[in-house]
Amino acid sequence: MRPLLIAALSLLPLVGADLVSEFRNPPPEARPRVYWLWLHSSVAKDRITFDLEQMHAKGIGGMIQWDPGPGPSRYGTRATDLPPSPLWMSQPWRDALHHALNEAGRLNLDFTLFLSPGPNCGGPWITPALSAQRLVFSSVAVTGPTRFSATLPLPDGLAKDANGQPLHYRDIAVFAAEPYRVGHTRTTQEISQIFPVADLDHIEFGSPWIDLTSRLTSDGRLTWDVPPGMYRILRLGHTTTGQNADYFRPEGAGRLADHMNPTAVEFSFQTMLNELFPGQSPVSQGGHSVTVPPRRPFPPALKAIHCDSYEVYGSDWTPNLLDEFRRRRGYDPTPYLPTLEGGNVNSRALTARFRADLERTRSDLFADYHYQRLLDLAHANGLQFQAESGGPRVISIDTLKMLGRNDVPMGEFWARAKTHRVTEEERFLVKEISSAAHIYGKRWAAVEAFTSVGPHWEEDPWSLKPDADRAFLEGANRFFLHTFTHSPDSFGKPGIEYFAGTHFNPNITWWDQAKAWTDYLARCSQLLSVGLPVADVLYYYGEQIPAYVPPLHIDPALGRGYDYDVTNAEVLLTRAAVKNGRITLPDGMSYAALVLPNQKAMSLEVLRKIGQLAAAGATVIGPPPSEAPGLSGYPESDRAVQSEAQALWSQGRILNGPTIRELLTRKSIAPDFEAPEGLETIHRRTSEADIYFVVNRTDHPIAAEAAFRVTGKAPEIFFPDTGATRPQLVYRETKGRTAVPLKLAARESIFVVFRNPTGPHSVTVTGNAELIAPNRLRAAAPGPVTVTNEQGRQAQLNIPASPTLEVTGAWTVKFAPNWGAPESALFPALVSWTDRPEEGIRHFSGAAAYSLDFQAPAALFSKDLHLELDLGQVANLAELSLNGQALGVLWKPPFRVPVTGILKPGRNHIEVKVVNLWTNRLIGDESLPEAQRYTRTNMRPYTAAAPLRTSGLLGPVRVLASRELTLDFLTPSAPTAPGTGRH
Repeated sequence: MRPLLIAALSLLPLVGADLVSEFRNPPPEARPRVYWLWLHSSVAKDRITFDLEQMHAKGIGGMIQWDPGPGPSRYGTRATDLPPSPLWMSQPWRDALHHALNEAGRLNLDFTLFLSPGPNCGGPWITPALSAQRLVFSSVAVTGPTRFSATLPLPDGLAKDANGQPLHYRDIAVFAAEPYRVGHTRTTQEISQIFPVADLDHIEFGSPWIDLTSRLTSDGRLTWDVPPGMYRILRLGHTTTGQNADYFRPEGAGRLADHMNPTAVEFSFQTMLNELFPGQSPVSQGGHSVTVPPRRPFPPALKAIHCDSYEVYGSDWTPNLLDEFRRRRGYDPTPYLPTLEGGNVNSRALTARFRADLERTRSDLFADYHYQRLLDLAHANGLQFQAESGGPRVISIDTLKMLGRNDVPMGEFWARAKTHRVTEEERFLVKEISSAAHIYGKRWAAVEAFTSVGPHWEEDPWSLKPDADRAFLEGANRFFLHTFTHSPDSFGKPGIEYFAGTHFNPNITWWDQAKAWTDYLARCSQLLSVGLPVADVLYYYGEQIPAYVPPLHIDPALGRGYDYDVTNAEVLLTRAAVKNGRITLPDGMSYAALVLPNQKAMSLEVLRKIGQLAAAGATVIGPPPSEAPGLSGYPESDRAVQSEAQALWSQGRILNGPTIRELLTRKSIAPDFEAPEGLETIHRRTSEADIYFVVNRTDHPIAAEAAFRVTGKAPEIFFPDTGATRPQLVYRETKGRTAVPLKLAARESIFVVFRNPTGPHSVTVTGNAELIAPNRLRAAAPGPVTVTNEQGRQAQLNIPASPTLEVTGAWTVKFAPNWGAPESALFPALVSWTDRPEEGIRHFSGAAAYSLDFQAPAALFSKDLHLELDLGQVANLAELSLNGQALGVLWKPPFRVPVTGILKPGRNHIEVKVVNLWTNRLIGDESLPEAQRYTRTNMRPYTAAAPLRTSGLLGPVRVLASRELTLDFLTPSAPTAPGTGRH
């Protein structure tokens, strides 16, 4: 088996330089990236500079540049065509690209380039012979005895050139056979009624087929002395799929390359780079080894090449497939070739084994001649390679094997939509990406994030957060936001957009506030990329093709509290070992147990390796196999597997009985995390710290105790929305774990970090209160509170009520000019803009600044009061300042910030900039003549009758006070009375 090339840059780091500082200010590699789309090559150099400077300012770490074409009108978006502009690879387009590379370098943005004008390898340089190939068939009926000498008909549907000749066609084989229906006797007349159009799925052909390939001349003429009987002559060949390399571009930009053909893949790679950077290296068109000479350096910003999701349709052949099959499977597939059209040879069971071997061979060719070859070519040219090589459509591949041939394995997840990928299984393709990263030793597990088809400008950070958190929980740690569209000023606002994706660029209404969102993603990505993931179970998904990893789910045999990865045969064979009873991988990952699939087939090679792992002390659980996959070595291969399995399972080395949870319990491996349903976590560990990302995945608050499989370390809370950290001063150790009380608001996410030795703390706090220092309490509500510290001492307090101030009055609201609303309006009460009588306010989209002077009474300013300003309900984001001091961007409830020391007795001045979405203005414009519309865009998803969306500051706006008290701990035996404590 060919060794994998693992780039040094992809190895998992063991420890971050400074956990807290890199959390607060994440480094560039942790920053989210974007898909930067040049629709229809509509590019302007000044806007390119503007785009890149805006990316840099908003905390974006880099981009994938892509020119996908304008996109069609689909799913009710009423998209309109874009005007003609410089075509992909034209000189103006190349000039724009080089300008973009130079500007990205100036701004220290990582630039990744699509390897074609579409998701996959290809371009105008790909000839029909090097393009993606598909099997085609034709047949002719003949009755013998007779001498047949004629040109066989070409298959239907072949693409033709200008002269009406097939654009590309090559013969594979010719066979003849007498068909008959299984289990039935047919007369000649009955057969002639169904012949040659037979029900091939229910027919077994006579054995053997007659191989007539040698009798076929280069011009397609067959000469054959036909024996007595009725025969069907089957001609098998292959031709180009005809699929273009571009994505929704009507004029076309060339063909897709044959992804199983190393010559085609290398030719496509080299040609495109030479077209873009002429004179830097020669084009190589042959061979199975990479012989690229060192090239002059690319522009410094260019870091990687990218292939997107595999979207090659109907490609099931490559010219060298038969030779590759013989070399890899060890037998000649020729007798089984007729089954490629349908039906069976010899028996259904043997035909199924052949088809499994064929699928495995195709998968191997994809891995070796496309993904591995592009990885090698990229490295030889000083670049990295990344691809969405796990689908997302089900194709005949070993998904993990494909993803392992990337510097950055990449998948995708989709935002919620009513029109496309509406089920959870369709939306999330993340767990297989993180599993691939973990088992192949990669630091980053990347995702194309928030893709959608249908919604336009309907999302804000709060609506996107549940999917972002789910992706983090499944192991993603690098986001490529889909999509940031390049929209020159001449197209207006919200500008031109792609038909798919969550729009994220300077034309969205909340762009000025966007860094708060990218900072959140970056902080999560940073902490979830340091150290190594912690998982107890490694599931083996077998050798069947296709092989996919489903979304993260709870195996009933494992239950909640344990994490897992999924592995394939390659990793077991080449990377797995045993150390201290755990299955270990070279990069440091380890697992307590290996779970085998409930499948009959397993190769002898894999079975023996699993036996070796078990003999070395690994815990392995699962049923024994009963046969080998495929026809290689059959039937001896089956007997060998049965014998080996009998020995392993009878000796007790591999268990087939208890559930995996029972097995972990026997090994005294408690769940890594236990908490009420609704709280979920993912865990990473460095040499210094255990890092748990904890998410409340419900729409209601949860207050509960969570148990973490860590002892001897004090917990801290890291808040990814603000970058703040604080010690968690209430916890207790029990049965080898640390129990921590947590209070999470709806959809809230935090990091619970264990890195420092335990110190003074309390073990319980009853009541609505929290410790802010070992002897200092903050209580948000009145009532009794009891605090018990680690020595068993208690403090009991009766918290008095705290004052609350509702900020009322007539708010002055100033609206952004030139969008239909008046310059300013007075709001006697806080209501949605859609409830106002002014048409321009009802349909306003953008930012409006609220301001108000209000009085704060002296009762709020007691020394024991901690003050917070709460905005109540906001639609959709708010930027807050109080008495001239900026208090940041608030993008999720509760819209609340501390104001102790900022709020002052007497007169105070509050300003709240509130931003909604484009929806209401787009709806309003549908009632206006085009010349009078405020918005300009190629996407018009709404009608004039569409419902308006609640917008603005709705409140109530309040100042909330919490009591802060100093604790006196009494001896456990001393009497305690309500009200004990100092303040």
